[in-house]
Amino acid sequence: VSIALTSCLEQSALDPSVLDTWTQIRTNNGLAGDDVTAIFEDGKGNIWFGTTAGLSMYNQNSFTSFRKNNGIASNYITSITQDNDGSIWVGTDAGLSIYVDNSWVVPEVFLDIPITALLETSGGRIVVGTACCGAFEFRTDDDNFYYFYNPTSCAP
Repeated sequence: VSIALTSCLEQSALDPSVLDTWTQIRTNNGLAGDDVTAIFEDGKGNIWFGTTAGLSMYNQNSFTSFRKNNGIASNYITSITQDNDGSIWVGTDAGLSIYVDNSWVVPEVFLDIPITALLETSGGRIVVGTACCGAFEFRTDDDNFYYFYNPTSCAP
């Protein structure tokens, strides 16, 4: 692989001082936990790290971490996304958490439901995947969750 990569780059691009330069970020640097399970960059350029021990937001200068005692549903983060309004949606192994105006909201409909995936659609809706209850769509036009169901895909 390195031979193919080297032949595709100009010699000047192969500066040895920047090749193989990595920075390791761990709890001693401010990360909530060392086991990272999700990464997301929001619209402001902040990097959100989901871990098995909480959620951390890096703003290019420092980390801010959130845990269950700060209002999120669980410390085990599974997925992260952002909606059109700038709110951060966080899936956990025990529910959904939404960071709105610097505070956490935990929708009761997902309490103790493992969230496995989050996606913002091109139409601005949020799709929530669960480990046990299928997928739901949050529609911003009426602020409600709707269960995805397609009877033609569930033929016996």
